[in-house]
Amino acid sequence: MAVYREGTITISKTNRRTKEKTFHKEIMKIDFENGVYIHAFQGGLSPNDILVQFQDTNIPGTKKRQPSHIHWAVDILIKKENEEELTNEFLKEMLKRWEEVKPLKNREMGTIIENLKLSRDRGFITKFSGLNEHGFFTMEFIIHLMEILMLQEKSNYPDAYMFRRVVQKILEFKDLYSIISTATQTGS
Repeated sequence: MAVYREGTITISKTNRRTKEKTFHKEIMKIDFENGVYIHAFQGGLSPNDILVQFQDTNIPGTKKRQPSHIHWAVDILIKKENEEELTNEFLKEMLKRWEEVKPLKNREMGTIIENLKLSRDRGFITKFSGLNEHGFFTMEFIIHLMEILMLQEKSNYPDAYMFRRVVQKILEFKDLYSIISTATQTGS
């Protein structure tokens, strides 16, 4: 079961274009107690922006990475290839959650945790745990990652749609290239 810990670090990011360095204080760290972590930092795109990173310390030399939709989408595609019905049911539940998600009112740790509704629902995680046999990530990690990315996207742009489009493309599964294109935001 994931453990929510208060943030303890600050990271710096350098803007590639302007070379300006910004510092981001860690709000919280989600510890999956298996060497995998999701970090939420104070972002700068909007007043309640959160900068999300994940890390798998089981892989030597792995750094924290900013996830994009392609990270979870590839894993979900592998799961779908092996258990289509259960994966589609999961994706439909995540679309319902997408419709419910509201922008964060603030970016305090308690507010973020309170808004991770499916991520904290043991029954929901267990229902889809059969998908852990396929892909790289556990369903607990995937649910947390997807839900925190929903919060990030909606907090920065309440009318956002990218997450929804990626899920819909995976559900339709007409064309692998359109899914990849959508998940990497290069078109439809």
